[in-house]
Amino acid sequence: MRRGLRAMGLAGALALTLALSGCGLFGSSGVPQIAATVQGVPITSKTVQELYEKFANSSQGQSDMDPTQQQGLVVSPKQIRQTALTYQIRVVFLEALAKQRGITQQDTDAQREIANELAQAPSLQAGGFQASDLEVAQRAELLSKAIAAKLLPDVIVNPQEIQDAYDQRQDLVAASFRSKTDIAFMDDQDSATQLITRLKKGEDFFSITKDLGSKALQAQEVDVTPLSPVQKDFIDTVRGLKQGETSKALPYQVDDGSVYIVLHVEKREDLPKLTLAQATDELTKIVQNDKRYAFFQRWFDLQYREADIRVNKYYGKWNKSFLAVN
Repeated sequence: MRRGLRAMGLAGALALTLALSGCGLFGSSGVPQIAATVQGVPITSKTVQELYEKFANSSQGQSDMDPTQQQGLVVSPKQIRQTALTYQIRVVFLEALAKQRGITQQDTDAQREIANELAQAPSLQAGGFQASDLEVAQRAELLSKAIAAKLLPDVIVNPQEIQDAYDQRQDLVAASFRSKTDIAFMDDQDSATQLITRLKKGEDFFSITKDLGSKALQAQEVDVTPLSPVQKDFIDTVRGLKQGETSKALPYQVDDGSVYIVLHVEKREDLPKLTLAQATDELTKIVQNDKRYAFFQRWFDLQYREADIRVNKYYGKWNKSFLAVN
């Protein structure tokens, strides 16, 4: 989830409104209809402006452009438009690469529901996030994984790599456990504290999150083991909880705000340390994913530097060294 949220944060750092600059973009002389082309695919100035305005209308955007700030900290409209265009260029290029390889990714109802729920969080709204931004970031992550799998479908893992992974990942293979864990993403510290307090009184987890309404951004039950594909700090927290215990509120920064995660262990079974043979299947998947991701990143960067990207001089120039508009 968090990876997904951090990825989604790309859109949150993008745009500032022309209302603050005292003039409108469209209708001004010299503004091109097309801001850039990526492999022949156009990106309109309208798209750049929409990204710009999302951030400008947010509290963070207004703060960043406040001229009373210390010199050197004020962000100019031009800088924000360049950042917005750089972001959009990368998204369009990734989608073009996926299309060349026959890969498409349609947003599912479940993805839309998650994006819509998260977008309601005041802490995310402060940074200019909208559900559509979160959906774009989710789709980009899935496209990246799909391209990587197609580029490198069969990843060979040798016994030494498995042994190395086993030695390095004692956090995964040491004395183990299985846990049915309730997890809630809360909008603020106060709602997280309310959830924890009521759990300690013996109330039902999902009844509480339902009562808390929109403050509970998402709540679900997940199976957690040391080999679960979630953040290490989640696993470490659950490892330290006995059956029936609840974690403290765990704050996670998401660009301009925070969400607070609460973990509650509903059931737990402690297990002995995994042997190399017992862990081999899961460690193989981990090593394969790591190798596939590293390969994809190298390949993508090479493709990106050679891409046919043309930026209208109104916005600046495309810098192949930094892969950015400046």
